Amino acid sequence: MTAIKESSTIQQNKKYALGLCPVTYVMEKIGGYWKPIILYHLSTGDKRYSELKRSIPAVTEKMLIQHLTAGK
Repeated sequence: MTAIKESSTIQQNKKYALGLCPVTYVMEKIGGYWKPIILYHLSTGDKRYSELKRSIPAVTEKMLIQHLTAGK
């Protein structure tokens, strides 16, 4: 994987958007493809692991476990 230059236009635009757009800021903090989907399903209340896995059938066990334990 190639390194992204700090002075690139994309990086400058990203920094600008992070400062102005609260949605961009939150998505940068949450990150990843699965986290917003997991948070959506958890927004209705507590769920056991098996309930969460059943509600998101496309996610693999490995990815679900990684995203659920990332903050520990």
